[in-house]
Amino acid sequence: MNPDQFVPGQDLMSSMFHIPDRKSFDARVQAPYVLAEIRALRSSVFRNSPEVQRAIAIAGPIEQKYDLNRADLYLPAIETFCSILEPLAMTILTGTLRRVGYEIFPQYAAILGIPKASIKEALGIKDKADLVRVICTSYSEKGVIGANAGTLSPLVTDSGMTITDTTFMPCQLQMGVFIGAGMMTGMFRDSALVEKRCRIKGAPACVYAFTFTH
Repeated sequence: MNPDQFVPGQDLMSSMFHIPDRKSFDARVQAPYVLAEIRALRSSVFRNSPEVQRAIAIAGPIEQKYDLNRADLYLPAIETFCSILEPLAMTILTGTLRRVGYEIFPQYAAILGIPKASIKEALGIKDKADLVRVICTSYSEKGVIGANAGTLSPLVTDSGMTITDTTFMPCQLQMGVFIGAGMMTGMFRDSALVEKRCRIKGAPACVYAFTFTH
């Protein structure tokens, strides 16, 4: 069986997210990050696809239930962030998740009130490595909390950086966030990032490699 393919009867959410046990799963997502996810779906180039439309429909009641602008509010990941993306579980290999990820960083910055022209100064970003570190730190310290949140761990290499991803998020979405941030700031494009290992294919963690050219 190809590990990249969905198996009929398999839990859709678990096939896309890395959630070993939904009953004991402990991860909470910052409300503005959920709002950024929703806005990313609405601004995605795939926004008119049936899957994305279903995801947007799921997001509607969540927007009505919570004040998603509150940076001090953390919501259960399974009931919010994961639930919204569940309709995309069958589109992992089509690039939809990665393209949605492109929009998350710009939307998150806008929600926090940071203008695009001021993003580097506001976040203390001096170079490409700084940008990658900021995203990793933001995930671990602000974006997602809880015992099962996982981490994005950066390591500087001779050619750029590697990221070891033990988060429960789909790797295609996470890579999209990095690429979208690089494109927004003009620091790097999608060709700078390649996935070297993936949990869907049996690796213990997803690993992404950045190659920074000058």
